[in-house]
Amino acid sequence: MDKEKKFKGFWKHIFPYMKPFTKKLMFTSVCAMVVGVFVALQPLVIKWIVDDGISNNALDNSQKLKFVIEMCILYLIFSFGRVGFWATAYLNILKTLEGILFSIRSKFFAHVQNM
Repeated sequence: MDKEKKFKGFWKHIFPYMKPFTKKLMFTSVCAMVVGVFVALQPLVIKWIVDDGISNNALDNSQKLKFVIEMCILYLIFSFGRVGFWATAYLNILKTLEGILFSIRSKFFAHVQNM
């Protein structure tokens, strides 16, 4: 019970500092979700390459090659998209955390100066 009370108290004190950064935090969350989707889709593309491309006996070799190349391009798009969204989210969350910490430090410094 004591830990739960401390946890609620922590958020009660921290939330006012986070409120000005709500849009940035939401944007970072969306980027993180997109990264999660890309991470989940990459193994699926590999499955398609193996099952529907290489192992598919209904296609001739030129059709297999075309399908595998298309899936490899899709895999690369997912890879670059994943890295791009991850980097964007990472840089955004760093800037947001720096802003939150700056606000806390500024308020603390002002409080110490008043004392």
